[in-house]
Amino acid sequence: MPVVAVAFYQWDLSREKVIFSSHPPKDHLCFVFNLEGRGQIAACGENDVKAKDLPPGSYVFGSHGSTIVYLPKQKIKIIELQVIPEQLLDSSNRTAFAKELHKLLSPDKDGPAQRAINLITPNMKVVLQQMIGFHKNYPLQEFFCASKVLELLSYVFGRLPGKRNGIDAKPSSYSAHICTAQEILETEMNKPPSLADLAKRVGMSTPHFKRVFRQLTGLTPYGFLRQKRMEFSLSLLANTAKNISEIAHLSGYKSESHFTRAFTDYFGANPSSFQKE
Repeated sequence: MPVVAVAFYQWDLSREKVIFSSHPPKDHLCFVFNLEGRGQIAACGENDVKAKDLPPGSYVFGSHGSTIVYLPKQKIKIIELQVIPEQLLDSSNRTAFAKELHKLLSPDKDGPAQRAINLITPNMKVVLQQMIGFHKNYPLQEFFCASKVLELLSYVFGRLPGKRNGIDAKPSSYSAHICTAQEILETEMNKPPSLADLAKRVGMSTPHFKRVFRQLTGLTPYGFLRQKRMEFSLSLLANTAKNISEIAHLSGYKSESHFTRAFTDYFGANPSSFQKE
């Protein structure tokens, strides 16, 4: 059974309403990210009896699932994630952050934090779009989804009330700046700007930019760039007939040997083992 299950739903409603229901199996947690459309949550945990408004750009999670009613004449986009917390976090390091996540994600503790309706941040949107765009037949698809879910959980965890350690607890006024920086690094990975230039382009000082970037993403700007290069090169290896030298160049590496070392360090396997046959 996969550690993470991802489903994307999209409807263009005309005259009929849609009722979306998620019922996670035992020991699972279910996240529903409402990207587009306005719904009413009919059930979101055993203790809820009142319907709740679920606006576009919001999400909810819990171990008891959700039933959401969408009225006609609107477009609907939903991403549903079902996670097995014990298996997902078993392979992660036992930092204070991981231990806190264990407590937060325990399926037998469907408390107010789990049943709350929260806004999707710009960083969350980036991760969700990456998960939608990552084809199900790619190599290491489950590994990719698990790593993206951990990244997503770091944003979810950082926004919950009372969490003041590690990632910032309150929504950062610089979220949009960092999201823009991520887009720049991803679109210009072949020839990325220097750290100072990147900070200047998003209107921040270099030291402040470095600090906030790490707080909001859990990565340094270089670490994020490396991650995007690896994901991009993996998709080229699996889905094109390009040779390794071409892929190295397209991914922003000056030589095939440099790319091969970086790829092997990241994935634990030589890039040739992932090439499309």
